[in-house]
Amino acid sequence: MALDRTKYLRPEEVDVLLGSTENAAILARARGHRVPPRDHVMLTVALTGGPRASELGNLEVRDLHLGRGTCQLSIRDGKGGKGRTVALPLALKPFLQDYLRWLESVGLSAAPDAPLFPGRTGRPMTRFGIWRRWKAALKAAGLPTDRPLHATRHTAAVKLYRATRDLRLVQKQLGHASVTTTQIYADVLPEDIQAGVDAAWKGSVA
Repeated sequence: MALDRTKYLRPEEVDVLLGSTENAAILARARGHRVPPRDHVMLTVALTGGPRASELGNLEVRDLHLGRGTCQLSIRDGKGGKGRTVALPLALKPFLQDYLRWLESVGLSAAPDAPLFPGRTGRPMTRFGIWRRWKAALKAAGLPTDRPLHATRHTAAVKLYRATRDLRLVQKQLGHASVTTTQIYADVLPEDIQAGVDAAWKGSVA
């Protein structure tokens, strides 16, 4: 079974999307607006770590761990009530530390039990609210808006599998109960088959 191409973003599309949200965040910070800076961080976390939308909305500040050599999220109540640890790129650590400082600078709480991604009222964002911001980000970036919100999770999984070729690692990151569910990412990239065949026969055929 192959994952439908419309269900995840290619690396160049991720670059376009996050470049667009970053630019919007920079302008918004200068004007004192809260939504674009939050959206940029939230979508960066979604696309690099692959948490489910419900998990993303339930994150609290205390769930972000930025200790020495650490950049992780604690998912306290994932699918089936299970918790897990989600790793984020260490390169994001200064970016996330800056985000926590920014929350306080605009009058939002960075207390341990405060929402990591607060809505306009300061309460946790709903799944529908996150979906709306995802669609708005796609539109602003000039990308197809038919991509589902779950595409953030698929995108993170595809990227991780391509880098590691380790299904067990991807399974643990995503919180799948069975590696059978994760198997879809091993079959998702037909372009890799082409690249492999080309490499295998390079210089051997006319």
